[in-house]
Amino acid sequence: MIDDSKENAQGADISPVTPTEGAPGDTCVSGAELPTYAPMSAAIIEEPVKTPAKVRITLIDDEPSVLFALKLLLEALGFAITDFSDPEAALTHLGTPNVADVCLCDLRMPKRNGLQVLEAAKGIDSGLPFILMSAHASDSELQKARTLGADAVLTKPFTPDDLQAALAAVRRKTPALPNP
Repeated sequence: MIDDSKENAQGADISPVTPTEGAPGDTCVSGAELPTYAPMSAAIIEEPVKTPAKVRITLIDDEPSVLFALKLLLEALGFAITDFSDPEAALTHLGTPNVADVCLCDLRMPKRNGLQVLEAAKGIDSGLPFILMSAHASDSELQKARTLGADAVLTKPFTPDDLQAALAAVRRKTPALPNP
Protein backbone atom coordinates (compact mmCIF):
# COMPACT_ATOMS: atom_id res chain seq x y z
CA MET A 1 0.00 0.00 0.00
CA ILE A 2 1.32 3.45 -0.95
CA ASP A 3 1.24 6.14 1.73
CA ASP A 4 -0.14 9.28 0.05
CA SER A 5 -0.20 11.34 3.25
CA LYS A 6 1.65 14.60 3.28
CA GLU A 7 2.23 17.34 5.83
CA ASN A 8 2.10 21.03 5.15
CA ALA A 9 4.67 23.47 6.57
CA GLN A 10 2.77 23.70 9.88
CA GLY A 11 2.77 19.89 10.25
CA ALA A 12 -0.96 19.43 9.57
CA ASP A 13 -2.00 16.30 7.73
CA ILE A 14 -3.27 17.08 4.22
CA SER A 15 -3.74 13.47 3.09
CA PRO A 16 -6.14 12.84 0.23
CA VAL A 17 -9.53 11.53 1.29
CA THR A 18 -11.94 9.46 -0.77
CA PRO A 19 -14.98 11.34 -2.03
CA THR A 20 -18.14 10.28 -0.16
CA GLU A 21 -20.78 10.33 -2.92
CA GLY A 22 -20.35 10.67 -6.62
CA ALA A 23 -21.43 14.28 -6.71
CA PRO A 24 -21.20 16.20 -9.98
CA GLY A 25 -17.69 17.48 -10.48
CA ASP A 26 -16.00 14.59 -8.67
CA THR A 27 -14.62 13.23 -11.92
CA CYS A 28 -12.37 14.70 -14.53
CA VAL A 29 -13.12 14.77 -18.26
CA SER A 30 -11.85 11.21 -18.68
CA GLY A 31 -14.24 10.02 -15.97
CA ALA A 32 -11.54 9.21 -13.40
CA GLU A 33 -12.30 10.07 -9.80
CA LEU A 34 -10.44 13.09 -8.44
CA PRO A 35 -9.09 12.97 -4.91
CA THR A 36 -10.41 15.57 -2.49
CA TYR A 37 -8.37 16.92 0.35
CA ALA A 38 -9.21 17.46 3.96
CA PRO A 39 -9.69 21.17 4.60
CA MET A 40 -7.00 22.92 6.57
CA SER A 41 -8.07 23.74 10.08
CA ALA A 42 -9.02 27.31 10.89
CA ALA A 43 -6.23 27.44 13.49
CA ILE A 44 -3.64 26.93 10.79
CA ILE A 45 -5.17 29.52 8.51
CA GLU A 46 -5.48 32.13 11.25
CA GLU A 47 -2.05 31.54 12.81
CA PRO A 48 0.20 34.47 11.93
CA VAL A 49 3.45 33.79 10.16
CA LYS A 50 6.17 33.92 12.77
CA THR A 51 9.18 35.95 11.74
CA PRO A 52 12.26 36.31 13.87
CA ALA A 53 12.11 39.32 16.18
CA LYS A 54 14.30 42.22 15.14
CA VAL A 55 16.15 44.60 17.41
CA ARG A 56 14.13 47.83 17.33
CA ILE A 57 16.32 50.91 17.18
CA THR A 58 15.05 54.42 17.73
CA LEU A 59 17.33 56.60 15.61
CA ILE A 60 17.59 60.34 16.32
CA ASP A 61 19.59 62.83 14.23
CA ASP A 62 18.68 66.34 13.10
CA GLU A 63 20.65 65.97 9.86
CA PRO A 64 18.32 64.41 7.22
CA SER A 65 21.11 62.93 5.08
CA VAL A 66 22.75 61.25 8.09
CA LEU A 67 19.39 59.99 9.32
CA PHE A 68 18.56 58.53 5.89
CA ALA A 69 21.98 56.88 5.43
CA LEU A 70 21.99 55.36 8.92
CA LYS A 71 18.44 54.08 8.52
CA LEU A 72 19.36 52.35 5.24
CA LEU A 73 22.49 50.84 6.74
CA LEU A 74 20.77 49.60 9.89
CA GLU A 75 17.85 48.13 7.95
CA ALA A 76 20.33 46.35 5.64
CA LEU A 77 21.95 44.91 8.78
CA GLY A 78 18.58 43.50 9.84
CA PHE A 79 17.41 46.04 12.42
CA ALA A 80 13.93 47.56 12.64
CA ILE A 81 14.31 51.35 12.62
CA THR A 82 12.06 54.16 13.78
CA ASP A 83 13.77 57.42 12.90
CA PHE A 84 13.28 60.96 14.14
CA SER A 85 14.81 64.30 13.21
CA ASP A 86 13.02 65.91 16.18
CA PRO A 87 14.22 64.82 19.65
CA GLU A 88 10.88 65.78 21.26
CA ALA A 89 8.97 63.47 18.91
CA ALA A 90 11.49 60.73 19.64
CA LEU A 91 10.98 61.11 23.39
CA THR A 92 7.21 60.96 22.92
CA HIS A 93 7.74 57.71 21.00
CA LEU A 94 10.04 56.33 23.70
CA GLY A 95 7.34 57.11 26.27
CA THR A 96 5.27 54.28 24.81
CA PRO A 97 6.20 51.03 26.58
CA ASN A 98 8.21 48.44 24.64
CA VAL A 99 8.74 50.39 21.41
CA ALA A 100 12.55 50.36 21.38
CA ASP A 101 15.36 47.99 22.27
CA VAL A 102 18.16 50.50 21.65
CA CYS A 103 18.38 54.26 21.14
CA LEU A 104 21.00 55.68 18.76
CA CYS A 105 21.18 59.47 19.07
CA ASP A 106 23.25 62.36 17.76
CA LEU A 107 24.88 64.54 20.42
CA ARG A 108 24.68 67.97 18.79
CA MET A 109 21.15 68.95 17.79
CA PRO A 110 19.49 72.40 17.92
CA LYS A 111 16.26 71.75 19.88
CA ARG A 112 17.59 69.34 22.48
CA ASN A 113 21.07 67.88 22.58
CA GLY A 114 21.83 64.19 22.87
CA LEU A 115 22.76 64.44 26.54
CA GLN A 116 19.34 65.92 27.30
CA VAL A 117 17.69 63.18 25.24
CA LEU A 118 19.80 60.55 27.06
CA GLU A 119 18.77 61.90 30.47
CA ALA A 120 15.07 62.05 29.51
CA ALA A 121 15.16 58.58 27.87
CA LYS A 122 16.78 57.03 30.95
CA GLY A 123 14.08 58.74 33.04
CA ILE A 124 11.48 56.93 30.92
CA ASP A 125 13.29 53.58 30.83
CA SER A 126 16.49 53.30 32.85
CA GLY A 127 17.35 49.99 31.17
CA LEU A 128 17.18 51.29 27.59
CA PRO A 129 20.58 50.83 25.91
CA PHE A 130 21.70 54.21 24.55
CA ILE A 131 24.44 55.00 22.03
CA LEU A 132 25.48 58.59 21.34
CA MET A 133 27.04 59.74 18.06
CA SER A 134 29.17 62.86 17.72
CA ALA A 135 31.79 64.46 15.55
CA HIS A 136 32.77 67.01 18.19
CA ALA A 137 32.26 65.60 21.69
CA SER A 138 34.32 67.31 24.37
CA ASP A 139 35.88 65.40 27.27
CA SER A 140 33.29 66.88 29.63
CA GLU A 141 30.44 65.77 27.33
CA LEU A 142 31.88 62.26 27.16
CA GLN A 143 32.15 62.16 30.96
CA LYS A 144 28.58 63.40 31.36
CA ALA A 145 27.38 60.80 28.83
CA ARG A 146 28.97 58.04 30.92
CA THR A 147 27.49 59.50 34.11
CA LEU A 148 24.01 59.64 32.56
CA GLY A 149 24.25 56.00 31.45
CA ALA A 150 25.33 56.02 27.80
CA ASP A 151 26.41 52.54 26.74
CA ALA A 152 28.70 53.78 23.96
CA VAL A 153 29.77 56.91 22.08
CA LEU A 154 30.51 56.66 18.37
CA THR A 155 32.80 59.29 16.89
CA LYS A 156 31.62 60.57 13.50
CA PRO A 157 32.52 59.70 10.87
CA PHE A 158 32.32 56.02 11.78
CA THR A 159 32.33 52.91 9.64
CA PRO A 160 29.61 50.27 9.46
CA ASP A 161 32.00 48.01 11.39
CA ASP A 162 32.28 50.63 14.18
CA LEU A 163 28.50 50.80 14.37
CA GLN A 164 28.16 47.02 14.44
CA ALA A 165 30.82 46.81 17.17
CA ALA A 166 28.93 49.35 19.32
CA LEU A 167 25.66 47.46 18.81
CA ALA A 168 27.39 44.15 19.59
CA ALA A 169 28.75 45.64 22.84
CA VAL A 170 25.22 46.70 23.77
CA ARG A 171 23.97 43.19 22.96
CA ARG A 172 26.59 41.66 25.28
CA LYS A 173 25.38 43.95 28.09
CA THR A 174 21.71 43.24 27.28
CA PRO A 175 21.41 39.54 26.41
CA ALA A 176 17.60 39.70 26.18
CA LEU A 177 17.80 41.61 22.89
CA PRO A 178 16.70 39.59 19.86
CA ASN A 179 19.19 38.86 17.09
CA PRO A 180 18.93 41.14 14.04
